[in-house]
Amino acid sequence: MLSLTFSRRLLCLLLGVSLAVLLVACGSSVGTRTTTSSGTSPTATATQATPVPTVTASPTHVVTPPAKLTVAIACGGTKQNGYGVDVIHGNVCAQTLAKATLSIQVTYCDGKPDPSPILQGTVTANANGFYEWNWTPQPDCEGQPIWSWKVAVTAHLNGQTATASDQGMA
Repeated sequence: MLSLTFSRRLLCLLLGVSLAVLLVACGSSVGTRTTTSSGTSPTATATQATPVPTVTASPTHVVTPPAKLTVAIACGGTKQNGYGVDVIHGNVCAQTLAKATLSIQVTYCDGKPDPSPILQGTVTANANGFYEWNWTPQPDCEGQPIWSWKVAVTAHLNGQTATASDQGMA
């Protein structure tokens, strides 16, 4: 009879340990609750799984700030400086960020702006951030040849503004 009681206890112990190992392996913690009756001795011992909260990562949205807007009066290739004006031809190149809106003002001699239609309003830089103006100058130098001029290019993009200017003398 003694061996039968021992065998039952051993079997219960093995089942309890197996259940605990199984619950731990599945990610739950094991708690023990003891229930007592009106007396002082325990009448039953039950094993209860305590749920473990799971943490789910929420998707993050990384916002990359826009690139700093700059503008330069510069032509690529073999052209130098990015500007040139004489009596017959005016040429200005601008390099900035792609899709920036550009405006230009060219003044001659005593600061009078060139009224050429191509210099009025705004234009948009191409996918490489480049734009080139070519026009026939309309200076108001009081009958004199163009003896000085100034160019200013302003770029706008994503709420940013940048300006480049240069000047020359004939």
